[in-house]
Amino acid sequence: MTRIALVRHGATALNLGGRIQGESEAALATEGVHQAERAADALASCGLNWCTLTSSPQRRARETAAHIGTQLGLAVQPSLDELCERRYGAAEGLTFAELYERWQVPMDDRGRPGVLDRLIAAGLVDRAEPIESVRARGVRALADLAGMTVSEPDAGVIAVAHGTFIRCTLEAIGHAEPVHIENGGVVVLAGDGASGWQVDRVFGQPSVR
Repeated sequence: MTRIALVRHGATALNLGGRIQGESEAALATEGVHQAERAADALASCGLNWCTLTSSPQRRARETAAHIGTQLGLAVQPSLDELCERRYGAAEGLTFAELYERWQVPMDDRGRPGVLDRLIAAGLVDRAEPIESVRARGVRALADLAGMTVSEPDAGVIAVAHGTFIRCTLEAIGHAEPVHIENGGVVVLAGDGASGWQVDRVFGQPSVR
């Protein structure tokens, strides 16, 4: 059985400032480095044979992968474009308070889950990526990652990606429970590709929201 660990990158200044990141590039903050190191500790505790490490090409993911690789003794392989974060277009760089004002979100909807998803689905956010596209990328990425495993017992692949990408990928494989992974959190999937993927374990998930 193949195992794939999807790791959310460590925090950046944009994360810590509550800003929508998307395609924006930022280095890891000091806390983000610590989160990457804790992710490596969690992966090491899994009892699995992590044979390959890759990431999205975005800076925060590559830096997180580099810290994980140092602790686990793995070289970071070429990045996969499919692992990139969702493109949020005109919403990138905004806090949610700023987003609510710019798109005049009704007071009753402010703070509720999925507000930005609904704005994008309604075609109100220029240059934003449809959620169906992100889910499709997630499925393609899992197929690519499964092809990177080796024929050894309990072998697995680590892929450093992004929060919305991971959420959409879990939705695409039919994982029904809402999952919010904190920066540096890890979701381990198990499967063989043909019969589908299941969530095997989760590290770094706060209360569901």
